[in-house]
Parts: sequence; C-alpha cells; structure tokens
Amino acid sequence: MALEADLARLGGKLARISGVEYERANAKALNNSGSQTRTRSIRGIANENNLKQKTIKDRYFLNRATANKQRVRISVYLRPVSAISQFSPSQLKRAVDGKGTTRRGVTIAGRKIASAFIARGPKNNQRQVFKRRGKTRLKIDAQKFDINQSAARITTRVSQRIMRTVYPRLLQHEFQFRINKLRS
Repeated sequence: MALEADLARLGGKLARISGVEYERANAKALNNSGSQTRTRSIRGIANENNLKQKTIKDRYFLNRATANKQRVRISVYLRPVSAISQFSPSQLKRAVDGKGTTRRGVTIAGRKIASAFIARGPKNNQRQVFKRRGKTRLKIDAQKFDINQSAARITTRVSQRIMRTVYPRLLQHEFQFRINKLRS
C-alpha cells in the first residue's frame, strides 16, 4: 500500500516536471538571458559612443517569455540621440549662461561640434544644440549622435554570446531548482 502511494506521488511529481515546470524553467532562463543581453548591450553602446546609458536605456524594450510563449524579444529604437540630452542640468545651465559654448562651438560627450550653439528650438521652444547649414541665418539643424550601426552590431554580438555561454548555465540552474522544489 505505502509503496503504491509513493509511486503515485512520485509519478505526479514527474508529470509536473516534464509538463509545465519545464516550460517555466525555460521561460525564466530566457528572461534572465534577455535582461543580461539588454544590460550589456546598453553598456557597450554607451561606452563606444561616449553617451549616457540613461538615454540608450529608454530605447530598449524587452518582451518577456512565458510558459506558453517561449520567446524573448528585444526591441531597439535606433533613432539618433539628441546632443542636448547628454548635458546634465548643471552643465546645461553653465552652457546657457555662456560658459559652455565658445566661438568655436560646443563640446559635449567628448566631442567637439564646431560652429554649434545652444538655443531654444523654433518649433517646440526646447533647448537644442544647433549648427548652421551654410552662411544663411535660419538654415539650422539640431545636432544628434547616430547609434544605429553600433547598436545593431553590439546587440547581435552580445545576444549570441549570452545565448551560447550564459543561457545553458541558467537553464541548468532553473531545472535543478525546480527538481529540488518538487523533491521535498
């Protein structure tokens, strides 16, 4: 009697491990791998382009995996980063007061933008770093830093490396955790 009850109990646990627990463990490992990919990609892009991580983090979105949907999707919006977003509030105040810009231009994020100046935009009245096109007065462009190529290259490389090295270790850890949880 006791042996049959134990076998039935262990059979139920085995069915749970092979059923939904497997999908849950895989989803958890995928989500952790996706989060690490997002973090390391943001750091890599920020370091390569000498930008703040905060401005790049706002462009990365992670759709998480579930037990039914075994896929993590990282969406990256690759629009250029505005130059003014790299100023801290105190740097911006100094620059607007005339101490951050020179006759030769604006220095921001380790880059010198020749003939640039800081002013309020004509359309939205927000401060921007502008540069004139030609010698006329009102052909001005807001200065932006392009992250498109580095983001595509770094995100692809980092995601492949994490799925090759980190994901198997996380998956094994999740399986072990769920087996130990059901063992007791």
